[in-house]
Amino acid sequence: MAKETTEKPVIGARQTVRFEHSDPVTRLCQACGGTQEGRHQNYSYTESGLDNVVLLDVLVFNCKCGEIAAQIPAVSVLHQIIAAEILKKPTLIAGEEIRYMRKFVACSAVEFAGIIGSSKISISRWENGARIPPNTDRLLRLAFFTKIVERAAEAAIGPGDTDHTATVVAFARKVRSFNLTSFLRTIKDVQDRMTIKIDPATVKRFSQEDGVTSTLQLSSDTASRV
Repeated sequence: MAKETTEKPVIGARQTVRFEHSDPVTRLCQACGGTQEGRHQNYSYTESGLDNVVLLDVLVFNCKCGEIAAQIPAVSVLHQIIAAEILKKPTLIAGEEIRYMRKFVACSAVEFAGIIGSSKISISRWENGARIPPNTDRLLRLAFFTKIVERAAEAAIGPGDTDHTATVVAFARKVRSFNLTSFLRTIKDVQDRMTIKIDPATVKRFSQEDGVTSTLQLSSDTASRV
């Protein structure tokens, strides 16, 4: 296990926590051609479109020119974990979290407004910080959850309606362990900031369950992936 130091350097606009490892990994910087030094750090994953997601102990390459490149494992699984954490948030979901979820389920603002019987203007207001009523919060979570279930069902059935039983069973276990309808009764009708911390063990476990092993390289100028 990496040992966290007390030093918390600011690199560019990112807060990072440096960990002590034996030897740093080096590689060429794509921005200036110099040498980037890679160490395991806590990384603010703003590429997700959220500023409250922190990836714990991931390999981050830093260059003296200011370029930062993070090695993000199993990005599709990572986005699933973030979505699950937002759905399980014990207080009202915030605007940027609504935007993340809407993009995660691949809905335009107009399409999603039609699903919940609202307007594009309302969706825009909520995503830009307007406080949502408690009943709307529940409606949004139900709509997001339904879209996720629909997508998972399509993936599980596969092309030609071929049944992938193992995938269906694995997803069913996740749905049962969440129990959304019971959880909705416990949400506190206040809005606060929640930091989502994701450690390598969680990503590995989800990756093994979903059979995902891809790794994404992110540079400091990488656009949002969702």
